[in-house]
Amino acid sequence: PGSNIDRMVNSYCLIHKETKAASMAVFDLDDMTEIMTKHFQASSRGAVGGVARDRSSNTDRSRDPLYNQLKMYSEVYRMLGWLRPMSKRLEFSTTILGDLIAEEFVDRQDLVYGLVRQCLLAVTFPNPLTNNVSVTSHRPFRWLLLLMLSLEGVITRAEMILGLLAVINDRDGSVFSETVELIVDLRGGSRERLDEKVSEYADYVDLQVNTLGNYTRLPVGVLKSPQLRWATS
Repeated sequence: PGSNIDRMVNSYCLIHKETKAASMAVFDLDDMTEIMTKHFQASSRGAVGGVARDRSSNTDRSRDPLYNQLKMYSEVYRMLGWLRPMSKRLEFSTTILGDLIAEEFVDRQDLVYGLVRQCLLAVTFPNPLTNNVSVTSHRPFRWLLLLMLSLEGVITRAEMILGLLAVINDRDGSVFSETVELIVDLRGGSRERLDEKVSEYADYVDLQVNTLGNYTRLPVGVLKSPQLRWATS
């Protein structure tokens, strides 16, 4: 949904505050959209606020930009452990961890961003709160940091596609060293060779290269975040 981690945390805190104030133990994507647009924190088709909501509205929800934007946010919040799906998958309640994140955010941001780092390191696939395709075992942010450490502290978006997205089992003892060797080898060649390798992988998983680039948006945002302090752009 975006690559600004501070905005992502702020948006969660706003949703938490408004749903708690309205005594909404359970809420859905439309409730989240209402909150975000009311506070001018989401835009659609060149507008903000109620106008954005009106312009976005579509009976075909797959064509409703705001609905899909909040759906993506909800997927991140579930992945981090701040929201849990209820009997209907797109209805949610906050978790105790999510309560702590939101309630401490104003006065103790150092604590909150420390918890965010822990939440990211704890992300594991597959898990019951998100849909997973083909991954058998993966802790993506732990893997990403270890991979950077083995690559002289530097990684690019294209290298994330090959070295992070392409991993389906991080418990395979040889995969890490093979991934490092692949990227080191590609660094010794031309940019065209790296691009060719990314294109080959895109063909293999039947996705567009741009789509794979979009899948790196959250990891890139995490690494660029001045609040998390794991890396710099």
